[in-house]
Amino acid sequence: MDAECPQCGEELQADDTLVGQKVKCPSCNHDFVLSSPQAGILPAMQSTLPALPLSKSQSPLGNIKICPFCSEQILATAHKCKHCGEFLNPAMRTAMAKPLPNAPQLVRTAKSRGIYIILGLFLGGLFGVHNFYAGRYSSAFVQLLIMFFLGWIVIGIVINTIWVLIELFAVTTDGNGNPMS
Repeated sequence: MDAECPQCGEELQADDTLVGQKVKCPSCNHDFVLSSPQAGILPAMQSTLPALPLSKSQSPLGNIKICPFCSEQILATAHKCKHCGEFLNPAMRTAMAKPLPNAPQLVRTAKSRGIYIILGLFLGGLFGVHNFYAGRYSSAFVQLLIMFFLGWIVIGIVINTIWVLIELFAVTTDGNGNPMS
């Protein structure tokens, strides 16, 4: 009977009397149970059967194969691995990776550059609020710390004011790198 090794895929010939017995592939030395085309053998029975050597002309039936993703035994006719959940057919794998047409999509709105400038002019020199609005949290936090530690002396206000004026002209993107509208 014609068969195939589930590990390496080697085409082998096996005697019909070896059906249901544990055999060893001569190419890869993989132990597996030789099963008939009509019925498979339960995996629990595989460990109780003795390993028999299999010549190059012998092979198991191709009703069990190895998952290329997790190396577990699965049915040869399986479209999806029952162990790792991966689709075995590349076309099905790419089709399932695409979002469904009616699936909700995350929409991000652009931050307004006008609001960024207004917040920078009125509250930026004191607290860095314009950077919190734009998602530039590290700059906003540093400006807040400068104001907290140096604001009680005038130098903190001067540093933040100069920094804010430079940012109002130079910064055109939000914290994620998206351009502000």
